[in-house]
Parts: sequence; C-alpha cells; structure tokens
Amino acid sequence: MKNYLLYWLRKGQLFVLSFCFCATLLPAQQELGTHFMREVGQVNKTNPAFTGQNGFYLGLPSVYFSYWHTAGSVDDLIRKEGGKNILDVSRLIRNADDDNSLNMHFELESFNLQFALGKFAIGVNHAVKSNIWLQYSETLPKLFWEGNGQYVGQEIFFGPDQQSFAYNEWGLSAAYELGPLRVGGRVKLLNGIGDVSTDRTLARLQTDDDIYQLSLVTDYRVNSSTFSNKILFDSLSGIGVEYGLDELFNYDGLFSSNMGVAFDLGIQYQLNDRLEVAVSLLDIGRINWDEKLNTLSSQGTFRYDGIEFSNIFQDEELSFEGTLDTLEEIFSFEESSDEYSTSLPAKLYASAMYQLNDRLRLGAMYHMEKFRGRERHAIAVSADAQLLPQLRVGAMYALRNDTYDNLGLNVNYLLGPVRLFAMTDNVLAVVRPFDSQNVNGRLGLALELGALFQKEKTLED
Repeated sequence: MKNYLLYWLRKGQLFVLSFCFCATLLPAQQELGTHFMREVGQVNKTNPAFTGQNGFYLGLPSVYFSYWHTAGSVDDLIRKEGGKNILDVSRLIRNADDDNSLNMHFELESFNLQFALGKFAIGVNHAVKSNIWLQYSETLPKLFWEGNGQYVGQEIFFGPDQQSFAYNEWGLSAAYELGPLRVGGRVKLLNGIGDVSTDRTLARLQTDDDIYQLSLVTDYRVNSSTFSNKILFDSLSGIGVEYGLDELFNYDGLFSSNMGVAFDLGIQYQLNDRLEVAVSLLDIGRINWDEKLNTLSSQGTFRYDGIEFSNIFQDEELSFEGTLDTLEEIFSFEESSDEYSTSLPAKLYASAMYQLNDRLRLGAMYHMEKFRGRERHAIAVSADAQLLPQLRVGAMYALRNDTYDNLGLNVNYLLGPVRLFAMTDNVLAVVRPFDSQNVNGRLGLALELGALFQKEKTLED
C-alpha cells in the first residue's frame, strides 16, 4: 500500500503535515450502510444492542475502507511520471478551498464472535484500524510551491491540523433484553501502534511590502509515537512514503505500552411488531502514547530577510538534508519526548426501521461524527428486500459531507452456514473509484452456526 505525502521531516521521522493519497484506495469513517444490514453480525459494530439469532456467529476476516477529500479525487490530484504515482501540487492548488479536509480509514477485522441465547448475548472481537485526518487551508500548498511573494503585505495563517494513527482494538460486548427494550455495551482495549498528531496549530506569516522581510509567528506542536516508514523522493514536486500492512504488526511483543480504553453504548426499542428505533454512541475513549516518543514544538516570533518559501522544495537540485535544515532553521523547532493522549472519533447513530411486509423493510438514520473539535453529519434512508430465501439486497441514499450523489448498495447471501456480504455507501465510486471524492466499502464473510443447528433441528422434527 502506498501513500503519497507532503510533510515536514526531521531526523527521518514523520511529523507536522501529511497530504495522504492511497493509490489502491485501501485506507471518512461515517459507515452508514452496515447499520441497515440486520442479518449480518457486523451490524453490532454500529450498535452493541443489535444481536443475531440464538446460537454462534463467527465473523471471519472482513475489510472496511474509506476515502474522503474535499479538494478532489485521486485522479484529480495524482499524475503518472516514470511509472510512479506523484502528487501534482498544481492540481491540488487549483482544487483547494479556503478550508480543506482529508480523511482516510482502513480497518481489518480478524474475527467477530457472538453468542446469543434467549434474552442475553455476549461477543468478542479484534480489529486493526488505521486513520488519517488532515485539515488544511489553501494557503499551505500555495505557500510552499508558489512562494510567499504572492502574499507581500498580507498576513496569512497556514498551520495544518492533523492526526494519523493506527491501533489494535480488542472488544468485549454484552446485550440484554428487557421486554421491548434491548440494551447493549462494549468495552474496548486499545493498543496504539503509531501516531502523529498536532495539538497546537498556530503558524502566521507576514511578508513586508517594503523590504521583503518575513515575520513568522508560531505556536505549533506535533507529538509522535511513530512506527517505521520508508521515505521516498519521487520527483522535485512529490515526496512519498511507502508502508505495508505488515508495518501495523511490526513492533516488539504482543502489545506496545501505548494503551487506552473506549466504550460503545446502545439501545434498541421495539415500538410494535413492525417499528423499532435505536440509538448508539461509539468510540468514547482515548489512547495514551508513551513509547517511541518525539515532540517537536515551535513558539515565538521569528524574522528573516529575503526568504522565498517555494525554493525550499523546488530547487533544481533538491537536497533532502538541506531541505530539513532550512525548515528547522525557519521554524526553530525544539525537540522533547513528552507523553500525550489522543481521543478516538466519537460517533452517534440514531435510526428507525419499519417492516413493511414479510419481504420489504424501510429505514432512516441520522449519523454524526465528532473529532478534534469538528463535526460531520449525514442523513440516510434505505430499503432492503428478501429476494430469495438466502439472498437479501438493499439500497440507500444519503446526504453527507456536502455531497448529494451518495447512492449505496448492500447484499448478503447465506450459503449453508456461510454468510457472504458486501456494502458500499457510494456505488458510483465502485464503478470509478479513482474519480470520486468519497469512497468506502465493507467486504466479509461469516459462519452462522446457529442457523445450521436450527436447520438440523428442523430436519429432526
């Protein structure tokens, strides 16, 4: 898996700024369609009160991925050069808004075991998750690629806010039925693999219109507990990083010392034989980082004469060491090793489902995700039908991230005790994934041993 990044670097460690583009679209969250797939055990991930039929449900490895970037799709921003994918900064500048967001999420769930008996259900699961979140202004790429001459006599703010992190999640869930009400909860042990995140983001620049003196005011700090990354310089206008999924498991021992806890809570209420409502709060928790730490901070007012920012990255002879030295000199970073903590993206699901007849079911949902002081909202409606005894197909329409072309599809098929399922919230992106600003999907399979036992019992009767 390759990510193409622009970032500030020091001593070979990633810090401060990441423009991340996944050439294979395997790394936004806002998973909507799974919530409507009530026959699939992974629906429990969106509300711990949702449980399946009596018996065992063993979710085998499943994959979820998502990509969302307000400044464009992968095809909008990546060009081919010498057989390599390169971030084209000039295209990024043309597409960027005053305020831009980039979100990528990749999840590999290794197993999801659930057991339900009567009114009580328990479950245990494990997943590896990787998230990239970046908020930046259009002045940031323009400043470093086109220079500060365009801002003579102006004061601009260009400090990006970002968090890129990966962790293991071990979950233990339980649910209990109280008449028409079912309540559920999950406690999750989090083990951090790596993180790069900012907690102060002030970077203000002014270029004097008389003597071209540059004044830089900063209160910027980035914390890191980094995992191994291989740095690549692909061209004069692109800096890359390459890493594989094996990096997510490449650390000493079964657990690192970066530990945390999170909680999921949910309720499901059956109003009558046809209508139910449900609400859940997910990922209320944080990770404490205390291993392989590096904190870089810049605070103060700095003045320089005649510095042209674009020359830092666009010299004909791009010197890796020289570029780092120049950035370090300009921003006057101080280094330390401070322990810190980061929160997970908290999520809210509120939904209603109506059983129209024996085959057709309708649904509606509101979703909210809050992370690093920002909120993202989505509204969705759905319909799914039992086309065959073994086959259920659903469709969904959503308003999300200021986009209105989100038509989702989901399908699950029961073949004996094996259930196969697939979901995407934007089927148009499946047809042209590299030409979409919003891509996501989940794919997996499971063993429904309860269904097998029920079939054997029916044959005996």
